[in-house]
Amino acid sequence: MLYLTIITNITEMFGIKHPLASAPMRPYRTTELAIAVTEAGGLGTISHSDRSMDGEEVDSIAAMKKNLDYVIEHTDGI
Repeated sequence: MLYLTIITNITEMFGIKHPLASAPMRPYRTTELAIAVTEAGGLGTISHSDRSMDGEEVDSIAAMKKNLDYVIEHTDGI
């Protein structure tokens, strides 16, 4: 099977296979979507939400840190 690759400044800059990015959609937690897009070869982005993988957080910065840690654990990193 033949797969074509599109090489652009974006794919080279971020080291991704496909010039596709997921959109962060506040107030929704998009952590799982970011991981799926990243693993498929695109650029996964997470939204800044007051929800972490553990549920609603009092501090939105703490939620963002937990979400970033979760993404890093489940992908090749940032």
